[in-house]
Amino acid sequence: MTESTHQIEGGCHCGNIALSYQAPLPPAEISIRTCDCSFCTKQGAYYTSHPQGKLTIIISDRERVKKYRFATLTSDAWFCTRCGTYVLMTAEIENHLYATLNVNCLNDLHFNRLTVPALSLSEDSLEQRLSRRQKAWIGTVTISDKADE
Repeated sequence: MTESTHQIEGGCHCGNIALSYQAPLPPAEISIRTCDCSFCTKQGAYYTSHPQGKLTIIISDRERVKKYRFATLTSDAWFCTRCGTYVLMTAEIENHLYATLNVNCLNDLHFNRLTVPALSLSEDSLEQRLSRRQKAWIGTVTISDKADE
């Protein structure tokens, strides 16, 4: 980790899905947003990502990780079935995995929910969605099993 990156840990409530995010900005400068779609609204999700960020996902029990694909069928919402936590969203675009994190799953990242902008993306075309993800989501994503460590 270089001096310009900041390590932020997190994961689901029970620890089955652990996250380690190397953010290129200090926590106070991390961009947080929400989406006004029905899924994100029902989840109460707030997101962060940065194209220069690096995300490591470590899973203890893959049988307890479920993914939900909806709407345009271009991204997966990851849940832990043990504790029920919605942790992140991933999208595979041109054989490359991108991710955006549910900020509620990050440890010690405090923010004012009243000041978070809500994005309205329902009018975006499929091409616009995929292009936005490639430009804004975390571009270095590694997934491993805890046993592999």
